[in-house]
Amino acid sequence: MKTLGQLRDLLLPIAVGLFTLTVVGWLWWHERQSLDANLRADFDFSVRLASTRIEQRVANYEQMLRAARGLFDASDHVSRDNFSAFVDSLTQGAEFSGLQAFMYTRWQGEGKAAPILYVAPDSADNLPALGYNLLDNPARRSAMLLARDSGEIAITPRVKLLTDQPDGPAAVVIYLAVYDRNLPVDSPAARQAALRGWVHTAFRIRDLMASLYGEGIPGVAIRIHDGAVATPDNLLFESHPGADQLPPPRFSTTEYISFPQHSWTLQIRTTPTFEERHSRRSEHIIAVAGGCGSVLLGLFTWLLVTGRARAHARAQAMTRELRESEERMRHMAQHDPLTQLPNRALFSDRLRAALARARRDRGSAGLMFVDLDHFKGVNDACGHAVGDKLLVAASARMRDCLRESDTLARIGGDEFVVLLPRIDDRTDAELVAGRIRAALAQPFAIDGRELSISASIGIGIFPEHGADDVSLMKSADDAMYRAKDIGRDQLVFAD
Repeated sequence: MKTLGQLRDLLLPIAVGLFTLTVVGWLWWHERQSLDANLRADFDFSVRLASTRIEQRVANYEQMLRAARGLFDASDHVSRDNFSAFVDSLTQGAEFSGLQAFMYTRWQGEGKAAPILYVAPDSADNLPALGYNLLDNPARRSAMLLARDSGEIAITPRVKLLTDQPDGPAAVVIYLAVYDRNLPVDSPAARQAALRGWVHTAFRIRDLMASLYGEGIPGVAIRIHDGAVATPDNLLFESHPGADQLPPPRFSTTEYISFPQHSWTLQIRTTPTFEERHSRRSEHIIAVAGGCGSVLLGLFTWLLVTGRARAHARAQAMTRELRESEERMRHMAQHDPLTQLPNRALFSDRLRAALARARRDRGSAGLMFVDLDHFKGVNDACGHAVGDKLLVAASARMRDCLRESDTLARIGGDEFVVLLPRIDDRTDAELVAGRIRAALAQPFAIDGRELSISASIGIGIFPEHGADDVSLMKSADDAMYRAKDIGRDQLVFAD
């Protein structure tokens, strides 16, 4: 009987012990699932952040090239000093970090050389590249001809910079063709005939990644390969050399970054450091839970629930931040940073869409080029800060003259374009242009100064003055220049 009583007395401690072990085991398993979800969310965020930042940096380089092409479009005689000053002013921001050199190469004709004519910054490292015939290098030649024929950017495969040693780090060159502004560029053959040269920028992938991440993303190894297939021969960048010797990664993925007629492959994996940053805390929690036993079960359950809620909230916050970051970067790529108006790329998309709709509906559309007269005099007399404020105020007045469906964009220093996607006839466009001239004729109060400007406006009507976006823009641009030639502050329709 005594033995039976002792055994009965042991049943409760045994049951409590088994229950405690069961609860602790369940807590450990559940916490492990939460840890896995947290690690996965962190890794996915790092992957999206890496690819988005690289895409945005290359997009910044492309915008810089398009701005430089605009410099050559605006003048037939761009000197080396003009080019250097332009590049120096354009590369002040952190978004252009990592650039090694920015160059202009002149096309001397079929079968002739294409020497580098200008290079900036004109440092001792870059100057030896002057005069180098880029057509002698097959990789560069292929990219140059592709840029010429397409009118878009073309990216070389992995190359060595002209100023680097043969065993120097991998580098990439981006080319954008410059055409004679007086010749059409609406077909590959026309672009070949109108070619003046190329603006191009060179950068080392190692320097680009260092400018984005410094010492790198903790616990994440990144490899970048040129092309859609990852091989040792096309390796551009490796953040953790010898990563293949590490234990198998907890998470890994492959991302592709697409550029016009080119792509990069990103191989991203975790290292042991990645999990160590999270797992020590979880192991400590499990150890305390096992030691405290049943007394702290309720507390650990509460910690688990709140831990899951925190992980869920954190994942939602990261997703929201990523979306906001993507939206900001998309806005930056499509809008003018000063006036927040659509830039040339976004305006071109809207113009093509409007013309397609007008063509389908057999309707008309209007396009206006608006150039602020004597704006350079304001900059010279009052400074660029006042000039920038005047541009913002002028764009606000012009926007107030338009319908919600119309588009106002800034495509140059003091040059704007207006798209009227639906008009009945040219009188509608003339009325809008009149409102814009009247609004700009009113004095502006900027920093205690009263400033007065006027506008020269050229108007093109679709399909009367152009059957596509290129011809219509050229017609309106020519009309604007005629308005300036006959005395400025004028409104002129295209011929």
